[in-house]
Amino acid sequence: MKNVLKKTSTSLEKAEILYHLAEAKSNSDSTEAFKYSRAALELFEKNQDSLGIARARNVLGLSYFNFGDPEDAEKNHRQALEIAEKLIRKDSSYKHMKLWTHSNFSMGVSMSIQGKKSEELEYYLAAAPIARKIKDYRMLAIMNTNFAIMYVNNKEFENAYPYFEENTSLFKNIELQSTEIHDRLIFAYCLKELDSLDRMKTILNNVKDNLAGSSNNLQIQLYHNILGEYYSKVGNYNLALDNYAKSKKIIEDNNLKWYLEGVLENYSKTYLKMGNRAMAKKYLYELLALSETLLQTKINASEKLAILEEEDGEYKKALKFLNLRNSLKDSLDSRNIKNDIAQLEIQYQTEKKENKILELQNENSLTDLNLEKKKSQNYLLLILLGSLSFILVSGYLTYNNRRKKALLKEQVQSQEIQQLKVEQERKLFGVMMEGVEQERKRLAADLHDGLGGRLSGISIKLSRLAENKKAETLLPHLDDILGNLDDSLQELRGVARNLMPETLLKYGLKAAVEDYCSTLGDKETNITLQFYNTENVTDKNELLTLYRIIQELINNAIKHAKATEILVQCIVSDDKIDITIEDDGRGFEVDNVTKKMGVGLTSLKNRVDYLNGTMDIRSEINEGTSINIQIEKA
Repeated sequence: MKNVLKKTSTSLEKAEILYHLAEAKSNSDSTEAFKYSRAALELFEKNQDSLGIARARNVLGLSYFNFGDPEDAEKNHRQALEIAEKLIRKDSSYKHMKLWTHSNFSMGVSMSIQGKKSEELEYYLAAAPIARKIKDYRMLAIMNTNFAIMYVNNKEFENAYPYFEENTSLFKNIELQSTEIHDRLIFAYCLKELDSLDRMKTILNNVKDNLAGSSNNLQIQLYHNILGEYYSKVGNYNLALDNYAKSKKIIEDNNLKWYLEGVLENYSKTYLKMGNRAMAKKYLYELLALSETLLQTKINASEKLAILEEEDGEYKKALKFLNLRNSLKDSLDSRNIKNDIAQLEIQYQTEKKENKILELQNENSLTDLNLEKKKSQNYLLLILLGSLSFILVSGYLTYNNRRKKALLKEQVQSQEIQQLKVEQERKLFGVMMEGVEQERKRLAADLHDGLGGRLSGISIKLSRLAENKKAETLLPHLDDILGNLDDSLQELRGVARNLMPETLLKYGLKAAVEDYCSTLGDKETNITLQFYNTENVTDKNELLTLYRIIQELINNAIKHAKATEILVQCIVSDDKIDITIEDDGRGFEVDNVTKKMGVGLTSLKNRVDYLNGTMDIRSEINEGTSINIQIEKA
């Protein structure tokens, strides 16, 4: 590609080649990637190519990330996202939507570096449905990896496992060798923590085969680091140390500073297992010498050193590291403190200026007073007229002010009455819904225990009759009757389960929705469920209402929209519940549907209102539908 660069004539073509060189080097040589992305950015800016500028900034941000500079990484990724948002407002073509998706993903990575987990998740969740809509399966696989890594970082290895397994299927259908290797390496680490060591070694062997002849230094060092962890886990410490040494050399030779932390921590842990406390301390000292941006790492290292020195009887050193740990913890909040001080300084300076202006105004007032004393009686009439005018204006303003207060009071009272009316309607709907659900429960029990029991009894009797040799001539008819009876029983049980899902109360919202989807029997529709923290919803009425909302929306997407892809997201946080359901179906005119609200949509709105929620519907003909429901928790 470098030879092609020499022969290229236009600056825009050179910019494209430089960009692709930077992208190719981003995972193997950070210095080269930085050089190429900077050169590409300059040429794209010279040609005012917004798409090229955004792409170059995304790669440049990744270079800063590898250099261990999270602030500059975020700055470049944020600028890329802002450009992408402007572009899709004018033209929502595939290339612009893809850029927007990748920029959101890059912002999520930037948030991850800085430990901002909620912001990281927000950017990933924004990018995921769009990537699925435009069928960017490469990005979906990458996001699966990052969702899994989030769980790995939180030590929730069982939650990370399904994302890695889904990628196992995705990787069969797309060309993703570089990304696949990174995913499999982190998967191997996850398997280590789940004590699945045989499978971990199998995956590492496959990675080794794929890395043969590779120049991707980032992945090669990560492979040796995780292979070292495997050998440490099985007790082969010499091989573990040998692999750590290979990983550390690659990091130092290629300026991959961000990844040095993990190797040093593994050195320290392995030497502790070997009983070599001196070497364990040595690598903890090296961790302390890392960049100031890794404050949490330095805090952990100083804490471990304090414990080791205390155990060795070195109480003075232990106290020193304990004080260092406390000092570093204080430093984590120093930026906020500095910002608060700066804000107070601004307020102080503002108050000083206001006081100075007030002093000048007082001086001017005194000057004016002295001048007035020197004026003749010619101005007396004007003063009297001015006073009279002032009285008249004041009277009018007083009257107007009282009238406004009366109107405001009337409006407040009207709002309070309206609020009481809404609250009353909400309570009435709640009582009504509780009655409906009780009746559903009774009907479900009657169907299951009453009619279901009778049908089962008839089925048993017919089965016995079929076994009687005297009924051989009737056997074909009996088999047909038994088949129809079994189908009827299955349908009856499905109706009873939909009337009152036992799974909901026993196992929670996610399990109930999965159970409902499994009974639909619609092979042409693929339903993807993404549920986060829904086990925290424990109120029975709230749980049942959420289930009915999701059930209605899925049913609408299949029955009316004829969708082939449905995405269901339910995210429960400390202060709110977010439900998003998207489909690729027929779509509709939102204004027409909301004006002529049918029974289903009216019922849906009433359920959302009952939970004090809001509902936003977005749809276009032949482009699908997106419905977002946000419920503020009390």
